[in-house]
Amino acid sequence: ISLDSDQGRFETDLKVNISDTLDAPIYNGKLILQKFNLSQLVRHDLQQVNAEIFVRGKGFDFTNFDTDIHGDISAITFNDYTYKNIELDGRLQPNYFKGKATVLDRNLELDFSGEIDFSKELPVMDFVADVTEADLVQLNWYDNEPVAKLSTLIEMNLIGNRWSNIEGSIGATFTTIETQK
Repeated sequence: ISLDSDQGRFETDLKVNISDTLDAPIYNGKLILQKFNLSQLVRHDLQQVNAEIFVRGKGFDFTNFDTDIHGDISAITFNDYTYKNIELDGRLQPNYFKGKATVLDRNLELDFSGEIDFSKELPVMDFVADVTEADLVQLNWYDNEPVAKLSTLIEMNLIGNRWSNIEGSIGATFTTIETQK
């Protein structure tokens, strides 16, 4: 199936099993998105995406899907910056991701491995994120300096949603911040 619209191009070879005996549709296949506008579906600051993603899972509803995802996002625009060369491999559910992500963008080099779970009463964040380099100005994260570059290794193992109930540990090592003064 291939669809073209003013919102972009969507292509798939997805195989879907819909049956009265199933709680939710089961699917398996490839999705190709080209200049596909996500802002109408997900959030307004998540804009255009180019990606080739393999999915295997169940459920199409944003509140109860469960999907194994593996793929490459060649470009995705967020907060008016287009990130390039992102690789994902993990499990995705509403408010939950467990897996690996690698970003090899000219302004962000990042390796992430772990779990982020906001589906529980007390959120769980258990991950390692190695930020080899992030140009915070170019990424539109910081605009008070002409140069603001960050590199760090973050290790986080936290449960909680307020300062009063957070348990666990967080560490940032090998951290450097470069600014121009």
